[in-house]
Amino acid sequence: MDMDRPEQPKIENPMVPASKVDDLYVNSVGFTVSIYEFLLQFGVRTTPDKSVAPVVNIRMSPQHAKVMARLFMRQVRAYEQEIGPIYLPAKLIEELHLEDTETR
Repeated sequence: MDMDRPEQPKIENPMVPASKVDDLYVNSVGFTVSIYEFLLQFGVRTTPDKSVAPVVNIRMSPQHAKVMARLFMRQVRAYEQEIGPIYLPAKLIEELHLEDTETR
């Protein structure tokens, strides 16, 4: 790690030992948004027909979603500083209607 850069704080969950938390793999996420909550529907896409097998649904308040998005991007930036850029295919950016600033 670069000595000039302060180390990122680690946020731990003091309520549940890590050994008791399910470890899941997902490669697809869908969003449903209402005035009161965000629903993230995680799944696994394994077939050529693009069907997704549901794995888990996560619900949170809009406030929590906004904080989580910012913390997530902080971790992505730290990863890219340490490891290198994460490149996204132009087709994916176009399909998801992402703006250039959302893909950096």
